Amino acid sequence: MTSASNTQNVGKPAVHVITRDDVVDVVGRYADCLDRRDFAAFQELFTEDLVAEYAGGDPVTGRDGIVGFVQRVALADLTQHFLVPNVVECDGATASVSFHGVAVAVTGERAVVRGLTYTAQLVARPDGAQIRGIQQQALWSTELDVKQNPGALFAGGAPR
Repeated sequence: MTSASNTQNVGKPAVHVITRDDVVDVVGRYADCLDRRDFAAFQELFTEDLVAEYAGGDPVTGRDGIVGFVQRVALADLTQHFLVPNVVECDGATASVSFHGVAVAVTGERAVVRGLTYTAQLVARPDGAQIRGIQQQALWSTELDVKQNPGALFAGGAPR
C-alpha cells in the first residue's frame, strides 16, 4: 500500500537536508580549491545567484564573478588558507556558518599573512550544499620574510 505522501513525491528528486558535515566539507574544499588553484572546482561550491562581499570591497555576484575575483591568488607563488568553522547552524535545506581563518600568500621570499573572519549562507543541492552568500572581514595583516620549500628542516638536514 502506498501512502498519499509517497505518491505525491513520485518522480521528484529527494530534498537534501544539509548536515554539519556538508558545511565543514564546503569550507574545507573552499580553502583547498583556492590553494590548488582549481578554479573550476571552486566555482562548483557556489550557486548561480551568489552574492559575496570580501573585506569591504564591492559585492561580487554569480559563479563567474567569484572566480574572476579570487583568481588573483594565482599572482602569489603559493597560498595557504587555514579555515575553521566555529558555529554551524543547519535548518533542513539551508545552513549558515561562521568561520575564522588565516590566509598566507607567499611571493618570492615575502609572505603576507591575514587574519580573516567569514559568515556564509548555504543551500541544499542533491549531493550536498553550495554557498549562496559569503561575507569576509579582514581583521589584521602582517608581512614576513620566508623561505619556500624548506624540506631539509624535517628530512634530517640542517636548517638553512
